Amino acid sequence: MRLKTIDPRVLGIIPAPQRAYGVGGGAGGTGKGARTLSWQEARERGVLKGLPARDIRKAKSSPEGYALIMRPGKRARRCVVVGDTPRAFQYGQVTARQIGSSARAASLPEMLAILDWPDAAVRGVNRTQMVIERETKLGERCYYEKALHDIHDLLGRMVELKLNTFVLHSEWGFGIGDLLTRDGKRNSYVDDLAKAARSRNIDMGFLLAHSMELESTHRPGGATHAEENFCGIDPGSRKKRLQVFEQLVSVYPEVKYFILHSDEHPRCTCKRCAKVTRGDEFLGYLHDYRAILRRKRPDA
Repeated sequence: MRLKTIDPRVLGIIPAPQRAYGVGGGAGGTGKGARTLSWQEARERGVLKGLPARDIRKAKSSPEGYALIMRPGKRARRCVVVGDTPRAFQYGQVTARQIGSSARAASLPEMLAILDWPDAAVRGVNRTQMVIERETKLGERCYYEKALHDIHDLLGRMVELKLNTFVLHSEWGFGIGDLLTRDGKRNSYVDDLAKAARSRNIDMGFLLAHSMELESTHRPGGATHAEENFCGIDPGSRKKRLQVFEQLVSVYPEVKYFILHSDEHPRCTCKRCAKVTRGDEFLGYLHDYRAILRRKRPDA
């Protein structure tokens, strides 16, 4: 049968795939599960016969690209997902499940083929982390468990929307207290989230507030801790920040992205800092952070 191009939006799923082809009358829903093949196996077995070579190349060129072939069966469509990575197979199976549960499933062509690939390599969400190290206080554990439950639901929704990156925003002292314990170990709650993301083929990232409080060896003018008047170029403060960042990079090897911001950077009043802009100071730190990543985690 000669497949015809159809509008992907008629499938009634979100997000709509890049290309859709079909022929024949309605054939009901899809069966349970889907068979998986590599692109090489699919080519050898003629599974992709009739599909435009240009679109096949586009899907194949992306690690997340896949083909979904749905043929009529005795009771429901038989599905084959073609790809080369776990994430490609996952996205193909998600699309098959979405089509099967779509209100338009019965009216779709009996022979259906989909080629899909992402427009953007990184697609995700940013969630502020509310977990801190004081997890044993009365009433706090229930709050954390609810937050974890919400994030688990969010990760499941990300799979359905084919989002591949979950960024955890730390608002506590550059990760000390929520991403790291005081003795520099993994926070058990964050560890649970990292495992949940990994099980869903979702990459993890940390959004770190570079300017948040850290103990400093230099507090010009006798500033108190509450005033957050810390000297960013003081050697002791700088060393401490770089040590914490190196701990994060080492303790969380599965985290792919480290994003730093300095929008609430406190201004020091000492004479040394008066000669340096906050932007120049932050860029100097970024240079050191990149050096740590290149040495410890060239993949991040």
